Amino acid sequence: MWITIVVITTFIVPSITITSSSMPSFTKVLIGNETEEERLFRHLFKNYKERRLVQPVVDRSKPIKVEFDAHLLGLAKVNEKEQSIKTHLWLREEWNNPLLTWTPTEFDNIKEISVPANMLWVPDIILYNNADDRDEGVSVFNTKVIVKYDGNNTWRAPAIYNSMCVLDVKYFPFDEQTCDLVFASWTRDIKSLNLVVGNNRVSRSPKDTKFFQENEEWRVLFATIERKEVKFDWSESPVAEVTISLRLQRRTYYYVMNLILPCTLIACTIFLEFILPAESGERVGLGITILLSMAVFQELTSEKLPSSSEHFPLLAMYYSVSIMEIGTALAATCIILNIYHRKTEMPAWFRRLVLGWLAPLVKCKPRCTSREIMETQHEEAMINMMTFKSSDVRRNDVYEFDRESVDLDMDLIENSAQSRCTQRDHLVAPNGSVPCNNIPRKRSTRGCQDEDNCNTDQSINDPMNVHRLQLSERMNEEIRRKEWQDAARVLDRVLLVVSIVVGSASAMAIFLQSPRIRGLFIP
Repeated sequence: MWITIVVITTFIVPSITITSSSMPSFTKVLIGNETEEERLFRHLFKNYKERRLVQPVVDRSKPIKVEFDAHLLGLAKVNEKEQSIKTHLWLREEWNNPLLTWTPTEFDNIKEISVPANMLWVPDIILYNNADDRDEGVSVFNTKVIVKYDGNNTWRAPAIYNSMCVLDVKYFPFDEQTCDLVFASWTRDIKSLNLVVGNNRVSRSPKDTKFFQENEEWRVLFATIERKEVKFDWSESPVAEVTISLRLQRRTYYYVMNLILPCTLIACTIFLEFILPAESGERVGLGITILLSMAVFQELTSEKLPSSSEHFPLLAMYYSVSIMEIGTALAATCIILNIYHRKTEMPAWFRRLVLGWLAPLVKCKPRCTSREIMETQHEEAMINMMTFKSSDVRRNDVYEFDRESVDLDMDLIENSAQSRCTQRDHLVAPNGSVPCNNIPRKRSTRGCQDEDNCNTDQSINDPMNVHRLQLSERMNEEIRRKEWQDAARVLDRVLLVVSIVVGSASAMAIFLQSPRIRGLFIP
């Protein structure tokens, strides 16, 4: 038996070769169970352990050429507060290593092998504007390097980069941003390492439309990759760098529906302050409620706004202006209510300004209770009182009339004057007063030697004159009250128009600052 084993190991095993048409040529098993690939590895890296630490060039005066290429797979996140973006990329680096070459025919026609990156010399290409505190440098490429027989090395790897990006939030939420990813060698300048864009192209778009995935908040308008040469203070020669530029545009649907539209609706409710009747007593309460609602809404949405001391976002500016408009409308409402409840004599300049100029301007025709019409009412009352005096009713009986019967119904007088207000315009003098001679008078039948003293005595002793004086005072007070109410109504209409114009103009002035919005209206 021992003789059989010796014969098999000595003569049969060395002559056995496992062949299969379905296996690659580099997996063929040879003597002692060693593959051709293993033999090739032993051939290439037998004395390469120390040489991998130096730059693989034959002529030290010439730089090694490294091609850099990238494919953008998606935008993961944009952080306004940290001023950074996170991107998904497929990167490719390619260079030639003359120390790692072989003849394929000597190794069963093997033309390429995969080698761990830590066994080779690899260019120290890193992200210059890195914002990740856990950055691992070139070790982020956790993949193998493809080495070809002619010394060409290709390193492909997916990577997630967190890079710095200065975000200008001035036009938030209608802003567009440009962010760059700068790749270059950390230790070698252009004399020792020449970094170029793949296939010797100066610039191109790295956006891979086949595998690219859209971001829910941002849209990538376009992306470019280009080579630059930058001079640093620490290097004698420029450094070749490759810059990937991304043009980002914020998607505004979320912000319009959740931040802008509710704020606009709250701000528009200030118009109700000038529509609600002053006698309702709810105008000030409505204004305070609107102001508090706006303040609470701004507090709830403050976390959605980017925090920046250099630029004040458009949306935050719109919030501030809206709060100022609401507060101003509340103050104006208080002033109008003060005017509405006044009973003093209205200054002539104020009457001319409000009732004479502003009322026709805003198409607000005062009720038929202006000074001319109220004086017409006063004339009606005087005529009625003279009718009472000339009647057959005895004076004592009249004096004992129930006060409610003698106290003429003011609404009835006003309605009576209202119906004849147009017909009696000829009675009104140009200065707005009713001529005294239009009021009929009835001279007393009793004689009196001193007519002036007689009239005075009659005025004092006549109870109808007392009622006439009381009614005259009440009518004057009613005139003044109606004038102030008309003035308040006119000011309500004026401020309603002003608030609509100012609110619309301020919103347009704020949001049209954004080039994106301005481009929609101005080609």
